[in-house]
Amino acid sequence: RIIQCWQETGATRYLKVCVGSVSGTTITWGTPVTVKSWPSSSGLMYYARIAFDPDTGNFCILYRDGNNAQYLTAHCGTVQSGTTTATMGSSAVVINSALSDYNELCYDTTQDRFIFIYDQGTTNFYARAVTCSGSDASATISSIGSAAEIGSSESISQWPLVVHDSTAGKNVIGFIGAGNTLKAATATIDPSTNATTVGAVTTISGAVVTADSLGLAYDPNANKTLLIYRDNGSPYYSYYVELTVSGSDITASSSAVFYSQSSQYKGLAYNATEQEIVVVIGDASVDYNKGLVFVFGATNLTTTNFLGISDAAISSAATGNITIKGGIASTGLSSLTPASDYYVQPDGTFGTSAGDPSVKAGKALSATAINL
Repeated sequence: RIIQCWQETGATRYLKVCVGSVSGTTITWGTPVTVKSWPSSSGLMYYARIAFDPDTGNFCILYRDGNNAQYLTAHCGTVQSGTTTATMGSSAVVINSALSDYNELCYDTTQDRFIFIYDQGTTNFYARAVTCSGSDASATISSIGSAAEIGSSESISQWPLVVHDSTAGKNVIGFIGAGNTLKAATATIDPSTNATTVGAVTTISGAVVTADSLGLAYDPNANKTLLIYRDNGSPYYSYYVELTVSGSDITASSSAVFYSQSSQYKGLAYNATEQEIVVVIGDASVDYNKGLVFVFGATNLTTTNFLGISDAAISSAATGNITIKGGIASTGLSSLTPASDYYVQPDGTFGTSAGDPSVKAGKALSATAINL
């Protein structure tokens, strides 16, 4: 099942939710359910975000309530098993009694809790664990952990994101900080106290990042998180970094071009069947969205297509020299261990251990030569 929420405007405003069932390329939607209604004169409902608990069938909607002093508010409900019917709990719960401009949430499958992230006045940034219990009309937030500050007086620039790293048991937060720098941190929930511990904030790109341009998704097969952003300098390409969690720390790869057009808005989701991340990205050059897939460590290496080693990088459609199998390559190589066997790695480098697939390149004759 999939579930979405939205706001409808008119003389009376509505916050609604609806469940869909996917079959092949068809989505069948159930009947929309009203979460809340209020007079349009009372203000708007802002930034509604939703996450699903696969263990209980409960879901949680997090939003800024313009009908209640702009307080950060949450409301739980339940998706009926095997149906497209949603039932809302009887009441909403205020999470933070102060103005919150930006908010996001995800479900922590390791600790069976929702984690909320939100700002307070744009200069303080928090994470908070929340438990939803009961079901149907009795579904409600039963426990709210203490707020843990992310960094120290961190300012954020629109739409922080959070996903759960199920291997590390951590929640990975990506956000744009002061000076439009790209940053990340982990948040860990203690199930015995519902407290959240936030790791050190890591600046993962020196680039000036466009506000509202992030995309974030975790790939449990690769045990990495993909973070995509748009550079705020012309030509406004989108770039990606690969994030790896170790303990409470985050290590980021170097950034690389993901999409070579001006492309601000994007959405990411992991496809467990194909073990790939699906990316929908807004292409400003044609003014519509495009769909792409990303696979960590993707390679075209097979057991039969290794031909040899080039003397230097060769551009597409250009010519160059290649030492093929059976020859001795001795240009551009260094730090080889004489008499050691070397294997082609999926990323095109050499290593002394076989990769997947296993492709033997040859035996090193010296530190700078290999017999293919």
